[in-house]
Amino acid sequence: MSDKNNKIRNVNFGQYSIFIVNIIAFIFLSLLRENFFRYTNIYSIIFGISMEFLLVIGMTLLLIMGEIDLSIGSVFAFSGIFAGFLMMKLDMPTWAGILLCLCVTAAIGYINGFLVVRFRANSLMITIGTMIFFRGIADAFINLMRGVTYPSGYRAIANFRIGGINFTIILMVLLMIILEFLLLNHTAFKKFYYIGQNIRSAKLYGMKVEKIKHTVFILTSVTAGLAGIFAASRSGQTVYNT
Repeated sequence: MSDKNNKIRNVNFGQYSIFIVNIIAFIFLSLLRENFFRYTNIYSIIFGISMEFLLVIGMTLLLIMGEIDLSIGSVFAFSGIFAGFLMMKLDMPTWAGILLCLCVTAAIGYINGFLVVRFRANSLMITIGTMIFFRGIADAFINLMRGVTYPSGYRAIANFRIGGINFTIILMVLLMIILEFLLLNHTAFKKFYYIGQNIRSAKLYGMKVEKIKHTVFILTSVTAGLAGIFAASRSGQTVYNT
C-alpha cells in the first residue's frame, strides 16, 4: 500500500494539468449540450484548432529557450487580411499573394529576433511594441476591406481535403508528431532546452545561441502568418476576431 502511495506522490500532475483541464471542460460542455459529442461538432472544433495550432509551434520553441513573442496574434490578424488585400486590390495570383505575405511575416520575425539578439533586449517588451504596431496596421487594412469576400482560390485553401479530412487537420497531426519526435530525439532540437536552462553553458559548448534564437523568431512569425492565412481562407471574408 505504501509503495502505491509513493508512486502517486511521485507523479508530476503539473505536466498533465492542461490535459486534465481539457477533459473536465469536455465533460462540462457535454452536460450543458447534449449534442456536444456529435461527430460534426467535434470535427468543427478540431478543424478550428488545426489552424491555430500553427501559432503554437514557433512559440513552443521560443518558450523552451526562455523567450516569448507576443506579436503573433497581431501577425495572425495582419497576414490573412494582407494576403487578401494583395489578391483583391493588386490582382496578384493566390500563390503569389500568399508567398509575399509569408515573406513579410518572415521580415517581422527577423526584426523581432534582431532587436532581441543584437541589443540583448527583453523579448517581452520588444514584441509588445511590434504587437501594437501590426495590430494597428491590421485595423487599417480591415477598415479598407471590411465585408469584402475573398477570391475563390483563396477561400478554397482551408477547405482543401485529403480523403475527406481537411488538409489543416492532417498538417496539424503530422507537425505534432514530427515536432515531438525531433524535440525528444534530435540533437539539434535538444539545443533549445540547453539554451533555456543555461545560456552561458550553451555558449561555452559552442552553440550559436544568437543565430538559433533569431531563426526561431522568424519561424514563429511565419507560422503565425500561415495560421492567419488559413483562418482568413476559412472565414471567406474580412473578419476581425483576434
